[in-house]
Amino acid sequence: MPNFDLRTVVLMFTLVCLLMSVILYSASRNYPSYIGGLREWAAGSLAISVGSLLVGLRGIVPDFLSVILGNLFFYASSLLFMEGTRRFYKLSSINKIWLVFFVAVQLLMLVFTYVHPSFTIRTLLFTTASGLYISLSIFYAWRYGTRDFPTLFFIASLSVVCLLLSLRFCAAFYSLVALPHEGDSAYFAHSPIQTVYIVGMALLDMLGPMAFFLMATHELRIRLQELSNTDPLTGLLNRRALSAFTSLEIAKAKRSELSISMLMIDLDLFKQINDQFGHDVGDKVLIHFSAIVRGLCREIDYVARSGGEEFILILPATPIEDAQAIAQRIQLALKADKREGLPDYTCSIGVATQNDVHESFDALLKRADRAMYRAKKGGRNRIETA
Repeated sequence: MPNFDLRTVVLMFTLVCLLMSVILYSASRNYPSYIGGLREWAAGSLAISVGSLLVGLRGIVPDFLSVILGNLFFYASSLLFMEGTRRFYKLSSINKIWLVFFVAVQLLMLVFTYVHPSFTIRTLLFTTASGLYISLSIFYAWRYGTRDFPTLFFIASLSVVCLLLSLRFCAAFYSLVALPHEGDSAYFAHSPIQTVYIVGMALLDMLGPMAFFLMATHELRIRLQELSNTDPLTGLLNRRALSAFTSLEIAKAKRSELSISMLMIDLDLFKQINDQFGHDVGDKVLIHFSAIVRGLCREIDYVARSGGEEFILILPATPIEDAQAIAQRIQLALKADKREGLPDYTCSIGVATQNDVHESFDALLKRADRAMYRAKKGGRNRIETA
């Protein structure tokens, strides 16, 4: 085992964690508010930085600073990381029982520093409490996260931290490593287990915040992609995204020789609703109609707000008769679903099915659009087929 200067490792680790804290805090100021947990992880990295500095000065500064406060900051970082992970997954704040547990561990640290000094028992307390909080962060990521690379990297990093804490716990509990003596300098003893523990924790406590930052950045990218593909009012696809998805469906239809149908839907006299009741009510009408259509769609269907009061419904592998039946169900659901505070309204629908599997999205859209205008000219609240 190389003869590392463990005190130097710990003090150098202070600067790296401080830099990670600055990066996370800067991200928390610039990322949207729906990316939660960045402030807590920034505070946790700062706590590790302060704790590393105090522990690195063990034997130079009073025990209260290096032992009690040093471990307090290290331990607090685990609690902050757990809280940050909960906020990232939109879970409620931590239960007060964890704060009580936190205080109880600190009181025991005081007892085994001044009343019954024991480096081994302090090690058992720290590894148990920190390991518990970090294990909960792993559980939240596994339970509520996706199986993408940033999440798996986050889980793997924290899992190795837990492994190191477990090894250090076992070494202390079973006395597998002969500590020089029960004094504070035992922390920097050049035993194999202590060297691996300090160096490993120094590296992995950097990887944890880094992995969380990658998760937050990945979530931001996904959210921005969703925003670019969806209408902000209704949550439906926008016209650009619909065109892209429909092009893929048309390519599938060419291989399977199954036709695609389209419904072009326009809310009747929508301008009058805005003028008479106001734009707030008009927005509620759009949201209400979107919910009705979405509730009638299959998982393979696509529904988009084309603009204003126009909607497009793409029905893969659907013949003309089934498309007409869906259009009728939409009008029947709209007539039956009366909401308090919303005016009565109707819609005109144009139905079109591919003439052949080589018909493009734009050509299909034009035919459905012309059918919809025939429905409006024919008296509104009608269905016309191209």
